[in-house]
Amino acid sequence: MRTALMCFLLASSLAGSVGAAPPAFGMPDDWKVFNFHERLQLTSSPGQLVVRGATNTCDTALSLLSRRIALPADAAEFVVSLETRGTRLCKDVYRKGGSWNNAILWYGKDDKLLGEEPLDHILIPAGRTFCRLRDWGRIPAGAAACSVRLGFDNPNLVGEAEVAYRNFSFQTFPAVQSQAAAFEKAWADQSWLRDLLYPREEAEVPKITLRDDGVTLVDGEPFFPIGIYSVCRREFNGNNLDTAFRDLKTAGFNFAHTYGDAYDPEFLAAAQKYGFKLWVAAKLPDAKLLNIGRHHPSILAWYLGDDTSAWFSPQEIADRQAAVKAVDPNRLTCQADPVHPERTPSCYGAYVRATDVFMPEIYPVRGEAGDPSDTNCVAKTVWDMEQVRADVRVFNDGKPRACWPILQWFCGWNSWAHFPSREQLFATTWAAIVHGAHGMTWYTYGGFDMKKPGRNNQGITSSPERWQTISDLATLLKRHSPILLTRTPLAQPQVEILSGPAKDALGRHPSVTCLMKTWRGKSYLYAVNAAAEPVTARFTLPDGTVRTEKFTPLGYLVPEIK
Repeated sequence: MRTALMCFLLASSLAGSVGAAPPAFGMPDDWKVFNFHERLQLTSSPGQLVVRGATNTCDTALSLLSRRIALPADAAEFVVSLETRGTRLCKDVYRKGGSWNNAILWYGKDDKLLGEEPLDHILIPAGRTFCRLRDWGRIPAGAAACSVRLGFDNPNLVGEAEVAYRNFSFQTFPAVQSQAAAFEKAWADQSWLRDLLYPREEAEVPKITLRDDGVTLVDGEPFFPIGIYSVCRREFNGNNLDTAFRDLKTAGFNFAHTYGDAYDPEFLAAAQKYGFKLWVAAKLPDAKLLNIGRHHPSILAWYLGDDTSAWFSPQEIADRQAAVKAVDPNRLTCQADPVHPERTPSCYGAYVRATDVFMPEIYPVRGEAGDPSDTNCVAKTVWDMEQVRADVRVFNDGKPRACWPILQWFCGWNSWAHFPSREQLFATTWAAIVHGAHGMTWYTYGGFDMKKPGRNNQGITSSPERWQTISDLATLLKRHSPILLTRTPLAQPQVEILSGPAKDALGRHPSVTCLMKTWRGKSYLYAVNAAAEPVTARFTLPDGTVRTEKFTPLGYLVPEIK
């Protein structure tokens, strides 16, 4: 009954003006089909289109172009939605003018093409059941009609692979009734209903927000997360979670996650005892989230997706966010995924607006010792972090967004045959901070020797030396947190390379990059060399001060705190 009532109220709040009846899948006059070399097998029925793989391994692509849709005179914003199901994650080429990309084409009163806008959120996730995809935006001035193009070019569908489309919808809204604003207004107006259906207990819970620059605020006070994945009972802690949290606190950590039961009374009690904040998996309906989690002062963020783009559509994560925020507006939401900056868009691009925080999985040291990743791991970290910042610039909705990277301090899982070195661990960490991290986490606390080949892995507790290394780093970060939490000055140092390579080990960014912070009236310079060779760099600070620093390969500069 609760779900039905909520859906009714939201549907009522989101009612908007609609143009001509939207095109329907399976109707040949409603959609033009472009099937690359006719290799895919298409079957249609009223309201649905099923696309099956080619009989032989080959290049495949599909594009569907809707008939023209008339736009009401007062239309200012649009929403495209559909339901889809796929056996593989399917993406378009994300290129304006591309034949296979998801886009909306705008036409003027003279029937001439005004332009097109990519539909970045229409990504088909892998799954057995239909999921709802949705994208939205502003209608350009002068547009009188539009067509919607749907399609994919990656991966090639072969054999039993399948994609199905159904229930296409196109809506328009006047400027004052944008969908995002309508959702927020609906929940604001119905806060009384939320409190009636999900009454809050009398509990002191902090209000977690983001400062406008992405820094986490706990009841208004800045907080720099220093976190670790998969805290659990292990032989390292005598199978005792109190011992685990005590040791982590001593090492400098303040943020934790578990793949076990996050509502285990011992886990929550130990976290609270040692002053830890937690990020906890959330998906409604969840009685423990409603009855325990949202009342517990240790929970900082709800974890809405792990390897997000491989399993969920952007709309599914956005729906999770809306559901969680409806019952717990006082905490952040987060998701984790590899960045894959070589893709267009990256794995984060279409998901920027779906959560408050992104946790890029940056595990750059692969293969056996001596693998090329040993020399380009810092450059790869910089590339990932800069892509995250670029995604926020391009896809954000104006709200603060934070980045808490997950860096590698593990080996195993088939592809990662050795741990990073101490130098690589420190360099990738400071590179992430220089390039925009608002907090730091590592994977992973424990590891497991599994019988399945390639599944064995080792974490930070796998040897005393590895534990000491990460403890040294976490303690150093804890000492520097007050500086890192200050606002970054707009004026930053100019860097000139005096000797050594000008570009990093991947040839994509400058070899030496830096970040200057000011704290208690003093300037603090952080810098990292992402080249695999020695570099000498000259820094000209905003006040005119000049200093020259020599960097070892993958070296870093961390200032002393006075």
